[in-house]
Amino acid sequence: SAKALFEGTVYETYKRYGVHKGKLYYFLADEKNSVLCISEAGIEECKVSQIRLIKRKTMLAQPMPLEGKDLADMMKKYYCFASKEDEMLHAVILVARLITSIEQPIVIYSGPKGSYKTTSMDMDKRILDYTSANITKLPKNEEDFLLTLDSQDVLCFDNIDSMMLGSK
Repeated sequence: SAKALFEGTVYETYKRYGVHKGKLYYFLADEKNSVLCISEAGIEECKVSQIRLIKRKTMLAQPMPLEGKDLADMMKKYYCFASKEDEMLHAVILVARLITSIEQPIVIYSGPKGSYKTTSMDMDKRILDYTSANITKLPKNEEDFLLTLDSQDVLCFDNIDSMMLGSK
């Protein structure tokens, strides 16, 4: 173990998706451990992934995409936006989430009761990182928060009134 730790080659790992040489690799976590290669040429199932993807216990299988289905059309069915600008911003954020080499936006859904906040978060999670714990409560301590961060690519916390950052 020590030899591997100090002398071995270090490989970057990804949980659900990662970008390498202009291609996005997306792990479906299905029975066949299918990986999709997404590039300007389109989407295809990879025979060999060029990145290392980790399968976690909480990760649920994603379905193989169906040809002819448009995410924008599906979003209109399941999301409720206040404006066209909000809809466009949301689409950009979903795409940006897949680019693992950039800082990730923090999305805060706000609105009155019944305005699809939790449903929107759940749909985001299902699209990007479908797990057995899609929407959770904010962990009570730092250790639990760090474990949650490590176990998921996209975190969705529901019913947060305020959040304290830093130490007291």
